[in-house]
Amino acid sequence: MSIFQIFPNPEADPSPTLETTNPHSQRHKEFDNTRLFKRLADKHTPKPYWKAYRGIHNAVSGVSLLFNALSALTASALVYFFILGLTSSPLAAGVLTITLLGALEYMKRETAAKLFHGWLQFKTAAPGMIAAVLSLSAISTAASYFGAEATVKNFTAPPEIASADITDIEGRMAQIDEQIASAQKNQWRGVLTPRAQKTVELLTAERGRLQEEALRRQERADMQADEIMTEHESEMEINSGAFALFTLISEISLILCLFYMQYYDFRSYSEYAMAKKGESSTGRGTEQSHRNAPGYDYGANGNARNGTERAGTHNKIGFEYGKRTEQRTERTDGTKERTCTHCGTPYVYGHARQRFCSDQCRITNWKQLNGKDVTHF
Repeated sequence: MSIFQIFPNPEADPSPTLETTNPHSQRHKEFDNTRLFKRLADKHTPKPYWKAYRGIHNAVSGVSLLFNALSALTASALVYFFILGLTSSPLAAGVLTITLLGALEYMKRETAAKLFHGWLQFKTAAPGMIAAVLSLSAISTAASYFGAEATVKNFTAPPEIASADITDIEGRMAQIDEQIASAQKNQWRGVLTPRAQKTVELLTAERGRLQEEALRRQERADMQADEIMTEHESEMEINSGAFALFTLISEISLILCLFYMQYYDFRSYSEYAMAKKGESSTGRGTEQSHRNAPGYDYGANGNARNGTERAGTHNKIGFEYGKRTEQRTERTDGTKERTCTHCGTPYVYGHARQRFCSDQCRITNWKQLNGKDVTHF
């Protein structure tokens, strides 16, 4: 045996090289084509708010309609029977109930939407709108709460109460009466015979015992009926209270749903407006897209300012845009005066966040900020 057989020549018989490629690369390629990968890729891809929470928004919108329907249905019993007592007409009561509750639910949705929209965009709310929302919600909640109780009490079937079973006793007593009548016929010279007299006495005593048994059965049946009625009334009170509490929670949940729907719209448009404003600031957008974005600054005369004046500023969409340009002066009588951001008219402001001299200027300025046509206002 030669030495090369014991120690092979590396050049003649090179040793095998180590694997340097990724053994899972093919598995990764297969994973790219699976539904799981597509789902995970979509899950971890950043999305705008309107797309990321679109499913939740749709679900909340549907649930809010269900809450409206539940509120109307629970209040319908109370309203219907009240109107029926006034009109004595089931048809008129039904039509008026549907009309009134439909209008109430519609006004409740619209006023709450306006209130939340104004608060989210302008961080302010009109006292009249707040009072309207609270009043409508209080009326709807009270009608639903007491209507739920009326619904349970009026539409719950009464319990079945079994009467005392004394059929056998009545049959036995009828037989005894026949036997007594038969015994009373055994007379001699118009007087019952001693044997007949004794028979009548025994039968009469037996009939008395049967009557006492019938009375005891009737008393037991009455006591059971009282227990059943007491339990039924207690159960009905619990059910009506639970149903009324559920309607109260539903009313509160409806308000939360309406708020989220407005927040979804506000947040979605805010992100869109910020993106448009960012494109305009880098020169990729158009002047029109810049004007349409909330936060575009207008001067006191309503004309758009140069974009160079806005460079480097960061604005919160829908809240307070740009730097305030109003001038503040203090008068000799101690009141503080400010210049209207929109028209430039001096005015005495009531609170630190007031920027406009009137609601007309505030609304017109908002329409200009959002690219609305103010000529139709």
